[in-house]
Amino acid sequence: MHFRFGIMLTCVIGALVAGVSPTAARAGDATVASAGSAVVERQPQLMRMHVEVAARADTLEEALEILAERTRDARRKLGELNADADSIELGSPKLPLPEGGFADLMMAGMREDFGEDPLGEDEGVTVSAPLTAAWEIDDSADAAARLLDAHTLQTNIREADVAGMAGDERFEFEQEAAAEMMAMRGLMNMFGGSDPPGVPTFEFVATISDDERREALASAFAQARAEAELLAAATGSKLGALVSISSSVASSGGGEMDFDDLMGMSMQMMSQMMGGGTSSTAPTTPSPANPNEIVGDQVNSVAVEYVVSAAFALEP
Repeated sequence: MHFRFGIMLTCVIGALVAGVSPTAARAGDATVASAGSAVVERQPQLMRMHVEVAARADTLEEALEILAERTRDARRKLGELNADADSIELGSPKLPLPEGGFADLMMAGMREDFGEDPLGEDEGVTVSAPLTAAWEIDDSADAAARLLDAHTLQTNIREADVAGMAGDERFEFEQEAAAEMMAMRGLMNMFGGSDPPGVPTFEFVATISDDERREALASAFAQARAEAELLAAATGSKLGALVSISSSVASSGGGEMDFDDLMGMSMQMMSQMMGGGTSSTAPTTPSPANPNEIVGDQVNSVAVEYVVSAAFALEP
């Protein structure tokens, strides 16, 4: 397994840590906190597509009928595109959430620019369902061939209009705004937005084993402990008992940590010091629903970073 390690150390001594955890609960106690990370990088095995199939009509019953027809056609098209039959999954139909977040306010503004009702209330009832499908990636092909194959497949999927919404006048606004929305996708997702209905998006997926995850976490913890020992020695102290430990998972492209990474790790370690105990924290960035999946946007490489933060007591 290939690892790249990033280390950040934080030392909180004396009065700063008085009474901050069950282990270091007395005035004058001191702790040392450190973090280690291990990056696991793999060649993707799958390309996965997500698309929101939607229908709009004057009544909910009519919208559901149109949605059912479109999802049947979508399954047929995916079969013609040689999607893995077992990978095709259709979620339950749902009504749109109330307008609210930054992304929704932006959409309302765009509607006004297009001369539409900002809330879309004059367009009838909208219902949608998420659809996913996957294709295997030829691991025997070279990097250039994989890139070309993935690009060609994505083009074919878009041209096939899997969601069956091209030309639907009731979604004319969404179709006209789709290009602008996709250009701003990163900003929209940051503020809770989603991709326009009918527009497919793609991700590349690699799978790792439980043993590989355990090895990565053990490696990251070993690095954190080793650096904590060095810092303890620099103060003339010895490393004592483990006070707290937490882990996080972040999408990673490798390389050095940026400012947000460092701030996130600092806040995480301070939270440990103030709360004490052993805990497991949520990922610092969205992670796959399957913890054994590494997901990214590049066909030739995806990576995930396992971060372990730990705090130890300092002994004389």
